[in-house]
Amino acid sequence: MKTAKNSDRIASELLETALALSKHDLLSVQELSQVKALCTTPPVYTPKKVALIRTRKAKMSQSVFAGFLNVTTSTVQKWESESSG
Repeated sequence: MKTAKNSDRIASELLETALALSKHDLLSVQELSQVKALCTTPPVYTPKKVALIRTRKAKMSQSVFAGFLNVTTSTVQKWESESSG
């Protein structure tokens, strides 16, 4: 997939540039963190992992978790559904 390779290359070069700017105190620690976050591939959340985060880490019901994330309870149910993963 050509687009993904180009995207990875651009992100890699952006991060490399940001690190160089940071070494010369031309980029703050906060700005470098933001660039790193933008250049990092987001993790994959399986239905099981979403449910474990909600129940074990957040210790919330589906409706409370949904409200916290500003989504509907139905959305959380879909995230946790094995058929959607």
